[in-house]
Amino acid sequence: MQHEPWFPPSLGGKGEVVKSFDTLSDAPSSALKYYFMVQLGYHLHSLLFMVFFSPIRNDFIEMLLHHVATIILIGGSYLANYTAFGALVVFTHDLGDVTGYGIKSIVDTGNTPLVAFMYLVLLVSWAYTRLFAFPCHLIYSSMIELPQKHPDIVGAFVHPMNAMLCMLMVLHVYWYFLFLVMGYALVHKGVAEDIQHKVEGPSEEDEAEEASADAPAVKSKDD
Repeated sequence: MQHEPWFPPSLGGKGEVVKSFDTLSDAPSSALKYYFMVQLGYHLHSLLFMVFFSPIRNDFIEMLLHHVATIILIGGSYLANYTAFGALVVFTHDLGDVTGYGIKSIVDTGNTPLVAFMYLVLLVSWAYTRLFAFPCHLIYSSMIELPQKHPDIVGAFVHPMNAMLCMLMVLHVYWYFLFLVMGYALVHKGVAEDIQHKVEGPSEEDEAEEASADAPAVKSKDD
């Protein structure tokens, strides 16, 4: 995709994001089709596994919104033939996912220097791809440049697409704030902990009440 006319310099190309809407009448390439199918399959699998097979975690609602929004974007952009723009959205998220899953895989190892290094890489990659390139280039193009350059495009998917993009942007800001909280805990407490992905369980008070309820009653001497 790097040499496509719609691949922007912010992601390593030389094109313009708004040119991705010039291809609405063209059939997507085989490579884009495979890319979309892989991405759609991944997010469908993640959604079904999270809902039916994974224990409820404290980020369940956020991940549910993320997967649903992403599936709508991938499926809708494919059906509406916004495949070039959809590929840019997915690619932008792929870059951040690599570092996100990377730090999740090592956060419980206890190797503080490695965790700190991956944490810095995570902050930089997310700040650039999801807090800069995504809103300033992709969302800006779909909400500002598209109506100006292609006022004739009033597809049924334009407004839902923009709504899903904004939802993802809100989630990005929220998750980045959690990353900063994790960094604070790492620096000031020396604890590397994935606070976002804990498994929800009963609180200590609930456990105490359950234990007292299950305990056999103590008989008095008169009995």
